[in-house]
Order: sequence, then C-alpha cells, then structure tokens
Amino acid sequence: KRCVEESAMLPTLVRLADFMLTEALVGMGQNNMNALMSLFAASTEDPKSKGVFVTTVAFAHDLTTFTPNADVMMKALDVSVTQGVVAAVGSVPRLVHNRAFAPLFEQTPDGEP
Repeated sequence: KRCVEESAMLPTLVRLADFMLTEALVGMGQNNMNALMSLFAASTEDPKSKGVFVTTVAFAHDLTTFTPNADVMMKALDVSVTQGVVAAVGSVPRLVHNRAFAPLFEQTPDGEP
C-alpha cells in the first residue's frame, strides 16, 4: 500500500525537481546580468577605469562621431548578451519533458496524470 502511495507522488516530485532546477538556472542568469551591470557601474565610478568598450572618436570640421555609437552598443548588448542568457536558460532540457519520466505524466481515462 505504501509503495502505491509513494509511486503516486512521483510525478509531483519530478515537477518539484524541475521547478527547482529551472529556478536555479533563472537565478544564475540574473546573477550574471547583475555582474555585468556592476561591471558597467564600476567603470563609470572608478576614475582609474579604462572602460569596458573600445570606441573610436573622429573629429571633423563641425562634427564629432563615435564608432560604434550608443544605439549600436545597446542593440549589441540586448541581442548578444540579454537574448543570449534568455536563450541559454530556455534551451536547457526540462525534467518533465524527459523520455524517462514520460510514463509518469501520461493521462489516464479520468484525466488525472
């Protein structure tokens, strides 16, 4: 009887483990983004800092240009860093989709897993 009761709790345990792993991955992504933001903040607060990016400044008669400009840098940060972290976290295989656990989540005739 106890074996049947515990086996009925397996899907819940697998879901809990899946949620915990996913939450840990999201936390790691947030920590990495916070570390990147603190790197940017430190580079603006520290007078000895050399900065984070290399920028070319060109002077013309009535014009000063920065290459790459702020829009290009922000787009690169958004696409390569932010979207990369989101894609990495989203691409991790989930336990609930694992083939070994599939029988635990199959629907029974009464609609219960």
